[in-house]
Amino acid sequence: MAAPCPVCASPESELIYQLDRVPVTCASVFNSAAEARSVPTGTVRLVCCRHCGCLYNNQFNQAAADVGARYESDQGASAHFGAYASELALRWVEDYGLRGATVLEVGCGQGEFLGHLLDQGVGAAVGFDPLANTTRPLRHGVKLVASRFEAGGEDIDAAALVCRHTLEHVADVMPFMAAVHRWCARSADRVVLFEVPATERILSEVAFWDIYYEHCNYFTANTLRAVFERAGFDVQRLELTYGEQYLVVEARATQQLAGGKSAVDPAGALAAARVFGG
Repeated sequence: MAAPCPVCASPESELIYQLDRVPVTCASVFNSAAEARSVPTGTVRLVCCRHCGCLYNNQFNQAAADVGARYESDQGASAHFGAYASELALRWVEDYGLRGATVLEVGCGQGEFLGHLLDQGVGAAVGFDPLANTTRPLRHGVKLVASRFEAGGEDIDAAALVCRHTLEHVADVMPFMAAVHRWCARSADRVVLFEVPATERILSEVAFWDIYYEHCNYFTANTLRAVFERAGFDVQRLELTYGEQYLVVEARATQQLAGGKSAVDPAGALAAARVFGG
């Protein structure tokens, strides 16, 4: 059964691109060919919402994606990527006065970016990820919680919430954003700092190799802004980074959920998506 839009819940969408029998993991390493062939598969049916312009896989199955998510995706061995992550951490620490503060990260993996934040001056770092390995030794100041943020993170006192390359994996976008809003709205000084892949490049370059089963949502700058505004956030900054491969959004909570219409022109979003699908 096709899922409705994860942002506005509209059932009206246009098919852009479809792939059948797609492996649910794109970065796993296997011990044998037989093990690789046994990986579950799913359908990618990429559609564009006619109401709000959101681009998403309406055949996404979270349970299948969770099976495929058990892989190591750290890019820390790349000096280029490591320098970018360190510079991003420094900018966030300086721009939002996070030296000595506690910072949360949702979808933290094994805490790699939390290490960059500590290196740049934060006082303590708490990471949430269902796949976090909480038994391995961690550097001083880092705590990992092997669960989803919604399962207990809202009560943690911190100055900022970081979420990098996670929102594109979240099928229930608006309930997740509502939980982040509740956390952020408890103090006017709190800030949320997100990063996602930039879909503009995928669409314009027809980069079909960047369509993954694990990614159920594909955000452009316009649709990402609309998600945050619909969830009750005032967007402070939204920009392309890392060679225009990523989108970074920085926001603070307003005091109530905005709801209402998306600021995106659905016709324009559809036209951009059709470039890829055509």
